[in-house]
Amino acid sequence: MPGEEVSEETTPELTWNKSLEEYFCNTSEQCMGYAWLHKRCEEMYSHRTIFIDLPTIIIGAVNGFVSVGSKQIFGEDAYAPVYIGGVSLFVSILSTVNSYFGWSRKAEAHKIACNSYSKLYRFIAVEMNTKPRSERMNPKKFLEYVRTTFDQLGESSPLIAPTIVNSFIHKFGNLKDFSLPEETNGLHAVYSFNQRDPSPPNTPDQPLKIPSLMSKLGSPSSVISSAIGSVARQKAESHENTVDHNHIAVKITQESVD
Repeated sequence: MPGEEVSEETTPELTWNKSLEEYFCNTSEQCMGYAWLHKRCEEMYSHRTIFIDLPTIIIGAVNGFVSVGSKQIFGEDAYAPVYIGGVSLFVSILSTVNSYFGWSRKAEAHKIACNSYSKLYRFIAVEMNTKPRSERMNPKKFLEYVRTTFDQLGESSPLIAPTIVNSFIHKFGNLKDFSLPEETNGLHAVYSFNQRDPSPPNTPDQPLKIPSLMSKLGSPSSVISSAIGSVARQKAESHENTVDHNHIAVKITQESVD
């Protein structure tokens, strides 16, 4: 069950196999996708923060200058304090909106999530792409680290904006042979270990593509049947050749006798 600790005595020994490598590769690809999503969210919230902060700073400074020299600027205009107060109210509204939505905090949180997912992606990619099975980390410890780190990032990362998700789907939704993040790909099929064709442990890193060869030759039963038929034809031809030779030998013997 999730959240329950499993003792090492009851956990079977884990070895490198095709299914485990596929899991790590899919996780690494998903980390790359999450890093892209959080990077775009950071950019979006940073632009919103700048859009609010810059007018607040500029208008606030100008309003302060005008309020000091209001008599020289507006003269005896009785509505001068109203103008200055209205601008101050507008600046206060902008500051309150920025504080309420917390766009600067969201941008910083997405930046941290982007960096964390990028680190995990690079760590898995280096371990899987640059090392053979015999030189990699212990698969049990590697799986525990990747799974724990990936779950912690999912819990601590901020929510991704729907507009960014739609942009990701529009740009990368048609990618084939690439594991997309769950937020962008909907449902994922789950296969058991027996439904796959895992390579046994201690095998070469690039095994022969036997399935493609068998697909060209046909099914095993058809291959065996064709082999049996070929042997039968060879035996029949050899038998016919033997009968012909015997017949020729008898004729030669009869002619010599005559």
